[in-house]
Amino acid sequence: MQRDRLIKLLVSIAVIVTVFFMFIKPLANSIRQGLDLQGGTHVVLEAEDTEIAKVNDDAMQRVVTIMEKRINELGLTEPIVQREGTRRVIIELPGIKDPDSAIQTIGKTAMLEFKDEEGNTVLTGTDLKDAQAAIDQSNRNVVWNLHGGHASKFA
Repeated sequence: MQRDRLIKLLVSIAVIVTVFFMFIKPLANSIRQGLDLQGGTHVVLEAEDTEIAKVNDDAMQRVVTIMEKRINELGLTEPIVQREGTRRVIIELPGIKDPDSAIQTIGKTAMLEFKDEEGNTVLTGTDLKDAQAAIDQSNRNVVWNLHGGHASKFA
């Protein structure tokens, strides 16, 4: 009789342990680990004034938006992009172990250039103040540069 109770107890414990591992193992694998659990890279970017552009709230907001888009394309789990103060952006990249590679990936600067048929640069992104895309009467894509009350058309 005691032996039957012991067997029932051991079988019950085995069933409980088996069911526990069946449910906990998939749950443990589905938990998204952030920077604090899996390690990664913490980057602080600081904006500096240049002759062409001064640091202001609008520029910093655009930087945060651009960084978020670049980082979201990497497919990382719970990356963080946030402003700190008036000139800094904090970026946390879980799972990225090489900070130099991370900075190189997110720090690439795009340069917009418009070239004529001969390949000469006629306009760069720094020349645009309030540009709008449109299609002209010949069904070509054009950019209107609205600057200082003057409108310039670039095809």
